[in-house]
Amino acid sequence: MGCGTLLCGGTVLVLVVAIAIPFILPTQEWKEGLPNFGFEIDPACKDKEKWYYRTYDGSCNWLVKGQHTLGVANSPFIRDRPAQYKEGTFGEPRDGPNVREVSNVFFKNRVTKYWDHTPYLVAYVEFLVHEWMLSAHGTEPEDRILIPVPKCDPDFDPECTGNKTMTFTRSKRYPGTGVNSPRESTNGQTIWMDMSALYGVNKETTDKLRTFKDGKLKVNPEGDLLPWNDLGVKMAGWGYPSKLFSAGDPRANQDFLLMAITNLFLLEHNRLCDILIKKYPDRQWTDELLFLTARTLLSAKFSVLGASYLQSYFTENKDKNPGIFMWESWFNEHWINFIGFVKYPYKRFLNPATGMPFLMPVEFSIGYRWHDILPTHMAIADKRNNIYDWVDLTETAFNATAFAHYGLADVLRGMAMTQIPDFHSGTQDNARSVKWNMGQPEIENYFDLAAWSIAHERERGVPTWNNYMRGYTGAVPCPPKKTFEEFTSDPYFVKELKRLYKTPDDVDLSVGMELDELKWPSTHVPRSMLLTAFFTLSLLASQDRFALQYTLAHCFVEGRPWDCHPTNILQELLWEPVQLPAPFDKWFPNARWISKFWWDELDISNTGNNLFHRLVVENTPVRCIQKNPFLAANFETNPVVCHED
Repeated sequence: MGCGTLLCGGTVLVLVVAIAIPFILPTQEWKEGLPNFGFEIDPACKDKEKWYYRTYDGSCNWLVKGQHTLGVANSPFIRDRPAQYKEGTFGEPRDGPNVREVSNVFFKNRVTKYWDHTPYLVAYVEFLVHEWMLSAHGTEPEDRILIPVPKCDPDFDPECTGNKTMTFTRSKRYPGTGVNSPRESTNGQTIWMDMSALYGVNKETTDKLRTFKDGKLKVNPEGDLLPWNDLGVKMAGWGYPSKLFSAGDPRANQDFLLMAITNLFLLEHNRLCDILIKKYPDRQWTDELLFLTARTLLSAKFSVLGASYLQSYFTENKDKNPGIFMWESWFNEHWINFIGFVKYPYKRFLNPATGMPFLMPVEFSIGYRWHDILPTHMAIADKRNNIYDWVDLTETAFNATAFAHYGLADVLRGMAMTQIPDFHSGTQDNARSVKWNMGQPEIENYFDLAAWSIAHERERGVPTWNNYMRGYTGAVPCPPKKTFEEFTSDPYFVKELKRLYKTPDDVDLSVGMELDELKWPSTHVPRSMLLTAFFTLSLLASQDRFALQYTLAHCFVEGRPWDCHPTNILQELLWEPVQLPAPFDKWFPNARWISKFWWDELDISNTGNNLFHRLVVENTPVRCIQKNPFLAANFETNPVVCHED
């Protein structure tokens, strides 16, 4: 997560440094109504509700005339590297060894190592992935593929029939591609950090989830949970629709972890609505403006939470801002060269070829899976923090009734008391050898999470590991492999690489990442895994108009503290009006200064490290949980903190 998500800079330190900026840069030119952004705004965005607040579908985040739909749902994935399909075609999946066999060899769990992190980290990753990516299943006849199961596969063909198959469906083709140009996939989500996984990507879906009273979202009549899906929202799963939770993303019922974090964000949205009403009683709130304001604030909290998430990867330099450190290591430059506290839009975060924000690259949709850290089971704990059950994570899939039976609080307590596997543990068997299709629940067929990733990278034209790394220009070394021995020090894996692949250039990207023994500097993450994820995360977070780096220093960079005009609701709240003494009040009626309330509410000083803890205790009956739930409880470094009822 880069400068935008992770408050690029040392927050307070950089903010102090930014005080000098207004004496160097010209002030922002202000007019009645629309601010002067430095470019012509598209006419479709001139309604204040479209440029001052986040929109339903992600439009008008990028305001430039003729480009206001950039990043909206159902746009194409782009590419970091040229497409690599079957030679001579624009869209046939590239060749490679049987994906189930590759999974059995390289991804099978052998010895589970444990990492001092909890499923809160997995839940955040799941939500973030669903926030930015949704690849619908293709509907063309050739999109349905039968993958042969290797004969005598111990899980899928124990009787050695040799005729078992796994049904796999390609990603939905983006219209107009794959005939005379490389086939591209359709991304059903927006590219902005707008919490569309909670709210949806269109007004029709969002309206079904709203109460239309005090800006709030609907809750379950059986308790403070997501509403049952008798609302008509399209959700993935099976059985009676009313026994699934409703949310903006159709995959919200995928497992207990995702249900837990989505429920938590629902409750936080409604809590923010109450805060706004109480804190600003004289404001003429409408239900719509309360909803839009709470959504923008929750998006900001989700962004700050990403700072804590990324910081949890660090093994050294833990006191450094994670976004800053990774940008420095990526570019081998001092942070001052790419610091994000600048006037919007910051060109360093835009596509240099187009001058526009980057869209979601298809390589990220493969490279940011990290299935090794999925636990097999998770604890369920009561209000005394006694574990009374362990649930198989795979068996929680689409089982919202079981979640409701346990209750959000017991699930959250259990998550805090569960450790997750470490990298290089392999994908756990309960996610790699599933007897029903988790990817397409309506199909009663086998499923292998690792095999699915490899099949998707081939059908989407993602380059192999070597071809991807040939395009990498960062400063941290990650050169292509000239021999199979360079992929791994494990003799068994080397032997199997030679058996399955013709040359090192043929090794799939997922396989290369799984075998990668190098770590990104100062972190615990395999180098190529972070490489395929970090730059995209940085850009997507930083090019967002509502990114916090454009808010924290707004009245220094785009105005003056004594004459400051917000360009969105987040800036308005974080920079509150200041009543100056006479006669300065008449001279400077638009004076503003940082709101301590919202600075603390967003946990900016702590770079989000207290935020998940607070989200839990402020929205649920959970009274005792470690200070940073991303990390396992530790008496010295991450103690359990209890609160009175």
